[in-house]
Amino acid sequence: MQSDPYIGRKVGQYELRALLGQGGMAVVYRAYQASMDRDVAVKIVSRLLTQDPFFRERFEQEVTLVAKLEHPAIVPVYEHDTTPDGTTYLAMRYISGGSLADRLQQGPISLNQINAWLIQIADGLDYAHSKGVIHRDLKPGNILLDTQHKVYLVDFGLARTTNLSEDERFGAAPVKPTALMGTPSYMSPEQIQQKILTSKSDLYSLGIILYEMAVGQPPFAHQSSYEIMQMHVNNPPPSPRKLRPDLSVALDKMLLKALDKNPENRYQSAGEMATAFSASISGMTGSFRAFTPRVTSPAATVTRGPSRAPIFGALAAVVVILIAALFLLNQSGFGAPAATATTTSTATPLARAALGRASDLTPPSDKGVTTAAFEGSFIGMVACNLDSDYHASYAASVKTEALALGVNVQIGDSKNDKSKQPALIHDFIAKGAKGIVLCPLDQAAVADALSDAAKAGVFVVENGDTVPPFGTIISITNADLGKAAGEYAAKVINATMGGKANVAILDYPDVPEIVVRAQAIHDALIAGAPNVTIVGNWKGGTTDFGTASMQKAFADHPEINFIVSINDAGSFGAANVLQALKKGYGDVGIVSIDAESQARNMISNGQYFLGSVETSPTLVGKLAVDAIVKQVVVGGVPLTVNLPLNVVTKDNPGSK
Repeated sequence: MQSDPYIGRKVGQYELRALLGQGGMAVVYRAYQASMDRDVAVKIVSRLLTQDPFFRERFEQEVTLVAKLEHPAIVPVYEHDTTPDGTTYLAMRYISGGSLADRLQQGPISLNQINAWLIQIADGLDYAHSKGVIHRDLKPGNILLDTQHKVYLVDFGLARTTNLSEDERFGAAPVKPTALMGTPSYMSPEQIQQKILTSKSDLYSLGIILYEMAVGQPPFAHQSSYEIMQMHVNNPPPSPRKLRPDLSVALDKMLLKALDKNPENRYQSAGEMATAFSASISGMTGSFRAFTPRVTSPAATVTRGPSRAPIFGALAAVVVILIAALFLLNQSGFGAPAATATTTSTATPLARAALGRASDLTPPSDKGVTTAAFEGSFIGMVACNLDSDYHASYAASVKTEALALGVNVQIGDSKNDKSKQPALIHDFIAKGAKGIVLCPLDQAAVADALSDAAKAGVFVVENGDTVPPFGTIISITNADLGKAAGEYAAKVINATMGGKANVAILDYPDVPEIVVRAQAIHDALIAGAPNVTIVGNWKGGTTDFGTASMQKAFADHPEINFIVSINDAGSFGAANVLQALKKGYGDVGIVSIDAESQARNMISNGQYFLGSVETSPTLVGKLAVDAIVKQVVVGGVPLTVNLPLNVVTKDNPGSK
């Protein structure tokens, strides 16, 4: 098992000692602050977010505001900063008792205990609202408990850092979100519909939490987050007394008022709600008895429900953003990590071999059988981008093959933004896709989404290195691609340069899988031509990055005479710089990966490019669709199908 890179490391003045919880937005550690001789909770914010200047600006403004919240029921922020290496963190009080979510999993809670906790929660929430802060992700996981049964609210304001205008930043003005944040089981109807939010949205969430504590389960439960959202908007909550008959009529009425669809009909403050709860339980001091088992938390599980009802109202326009935000912001608290959701069985009728060949993916010949099996469903494709020759060819191949087999296809463009991919996957799940073709930008970023696809029975095919939880890979691994490029570069350097060259490597450090590819280039190059000098690595991946990086590289290291790149797009930028510097075609050589049309032309014409490793996008796209269709109709698709590698050179043009 790979060790956590942060454990034992010092961030600022805090020594990180143990992992407490993690989510898409941040990772939380227990840390030791020697200057104060105390344990603290340190939240490391995702670099994916902090690399965005817009997020950084809003983050600094909002966390400053949140740090000023001083209340006994709100976890205080001690410090926030960014280290020289770009690690952005917040240091907060460490709460050792776990979260309310953990406590709910342990069994009954007495009404008196609920009342005591509610009074503390309400006081802290009203205080925050008086300072103009709307939580927007109030849920049991964001309510922490200490060993003396005191409660603390956590993650105030951070869910809205990217969504405030200049006028909304400070004060108590309502907030109109540009992206939908929250956790479906606890979201208000107006939050789901992306209406302007006020503090009454938090009060609805508090009402859901109160209902769950008193009744033993939330009012709306379903394995599909989409179905839960529909319920919040359209369905009246079940009468608490129907689920727990010993509750008083007064408490039943009180809980239903807290969950009114109309914000104006709810309690107007958390304190008012707490007072009403105290009055309604007068004479009722017991714990709840055994009730319907809790449904697996939809915060951790999104599955396709049987319903195919039309999407309601505003949800049609925001479902992609909604599902993305759900999984981005569903973080653990600072206590024990949340329980792992139970995985729905995805067993297939036929045994699946670990390794197979392209011929094992041949779909059924009867188009009618395929059309019937999909029953009006479709195949979704999450493309890395649709701009480059490689990825455009890949998407076109998926669409062509799907339509040829009588299957509808929908294509979503990630635009090289890994944060968009979970949203696209969850959108396809919600719409009822039976299969997804994924071009992964970051395997870790989509891990939760792929787990949810598996639970929904959606078969995923990737062109990557890691087999999805329920799916297969058409495998030309990043390690193999990098090795092929490095070996060919070493061969050229040995044959034409006496084994010596000053090499620049164009990589793409934002994507871990591509880091693997770049490292494989480095290792194969050194192994094959041990006398080369690796001058350094510069960011490529796109033509613009390649151009900017190589301008700086040649300014600092004019001795560079060979470039190896993780893809053609970055190499095109390097070639632009070489032309601008009036470098001759024989002065600097380029070896790359993807074998796009432009790269092939430049190889044929001897224009800097000496070779490019073919990644066969049209073949991969066709086989990906074939794999999904065969799995849906027949089953038994291998876990991995390896494709051979070919380096396109002037003497070996190969074929797409």
